[in-house]
Amino acid sequence: MPRLEEVFGVSAKPIRSYVERDEVDTRFSEALNSDKQIIVYGSSKQGKTALVSKYLPYEKNLLVSLTPKTAVLDMYHTVLSSAGIRITAGVTEKRSTETNVGFGAKVKALIPIFGGGEVSAEGGLKTGSGTEQQYEEIPINLELPQHIAELLKRVGSNRWIILENFHYLNDEIQKQFAFDLRAFQELGVRFVVLGVWREKNRMAQFNGDLLDRVVDIPVEPWTELDFRRVAAKAGEFLVASRLTQRGYMVALQWGTTIGYDILVFDKKDDVAYLEVKATASHPQKWLLQKKYATPNEDAIAADRRFICCVDLTPRDREPDVYIFPAAVVARAPHYFYTGRFSQSKSFVLALNSKPRGRTQHEGCVSVGEYIGFQDYLEQFDMLGVVPVSR
Repeated sequence: MPRLEEVFGVSAKPIRSYVERDEVDTRFSEALNSDKQIIVYGSSKQGKTALVSKYLPYEKNLLVSLTPKTAVLDMYHTVLSSAGIRITAGVTEKRSTETNVGFGAKVKALIPIFGGGEVSAEGGLKTGSGTEQQYEEIPINLELPQHIAELLKRVGSNRWIILENFHYLNDEIQKQFAFDLRAFQELGVRFVVLGVWREKNRMAQFNGDLLDRVVDIPVEPWTELDFRRVAAKAGEFLVASRLTQRGYMVALQWGTTIGYDILVFDKKDDVAYLEVKATASHPQKWLLQKKYATPNEDAIAADRRFICCVDLTPRDREPDVYIFPAAVVARAPHYFYTGRFSQSKSFVLALNSKPRGRTQHEGCVSVGEYIGFQDYLEQFDMLGVVPVSR
C-alpha cells in the first residue's frame, strides 16, 4: 500500500488521489506540446502543484522555489546550479533602479569537460579520487537570457524550468522577468510559472508582447462533476483504508475500467470484487448505473461482487460505509420503481425514499428498510475473505 503522503495532501510529488479534470488537464497537455510558456494560476490549494507535477515530475526538471527575497539573478543562479553548472565570482558591478538596489553580476560559469566533480577552493574541478579534472570557464552575464539559454544548451539541458510561488515576487521583479520570459520563448527555454492570483493575462499586463507567447491555465472553478470525481476517489481510499486496518489484503485499480475498484483477497485464493460509490452532498443517496439491477448479467459472479456505498456527508462523525452484496443492491431499484424502469441509464439508490407512487401508503417502508441496510453497515466479514491478521 502507498504511504499516506503519496495519496493525500499538498506535495511536489505526484499525488495518487489526483483527479483529472478534462478542461484543465487537456489544456495543460496541449500547452506542453506547443512552443509557448505556461502560466498556471488560481487560489491557494486548488491543485496547481498537483497538476504540474503529474505531467512534469519536479525531480526530473529544474525547480525554483521563490520567496519574497528572491531576485531575478537569484532565480537564474538556481536554474544553472540545478542544471549542474557551477557559478564563481567574477566582475561584479553595482546597479540601482528607482525601486530597488541589487547586484547584477558578470560571473564565470564552470562547465566540466570530462564529467562531474566538485569545484575546489582554488577553482579546480576534483573527482572523488582527488584528481583534478579539466573544466571550461565561460564569462557570462546573468542578466542576459541569451547567456542563460546558451549555457543550458552547452550542458544538454532541455528540461522545463518550474517557478513555484511566483506571486511572492514584488511587481517590479515580476515585470522584469516578464520581459525576459519573451526572450526565453524565442530561445527555446521553456518555463512553467505557478502563482496565486485569479485574473487572466497577468504576465501580459507587464509585457504585452507575451499575449501570443504564453498559455494561461486557470485551475478554477471546480465543476459539480469535478467534485463528484473527488468524492468517488475519496470513497475508494476510505474503503481501502478500513479494509487494511482490519487486516485484509487489497489491490486498488487506480482508475482502470476493469469493472471493479478494489480487489480483496486472501492466502486461500478467495477473492471479492468491490465497486465503490460515494456521496458527499446527499445523505444516504447514490447514483448507480442501470446494470446493478441485473447483476447476473455481469462477467463477475454476483456472489463475489459487492457495492460499497460510502456516505461522506456526516460532519460530526466518521463516514458510513455499507457493504452491499450485488444481489441486495439489485432488489432496491425493482422495489423503488415497482418494476417499471425509466429509459435512463442510471438510477438513484436512496435509502430514505419510498417506492414511487406509494409514498402515502400505510405500511410502505423505505428502500433502506426494505433491503435491511443497517445489517450491512461496516460488515466487512460478509466479503468471505480471511484477513491475514487472523
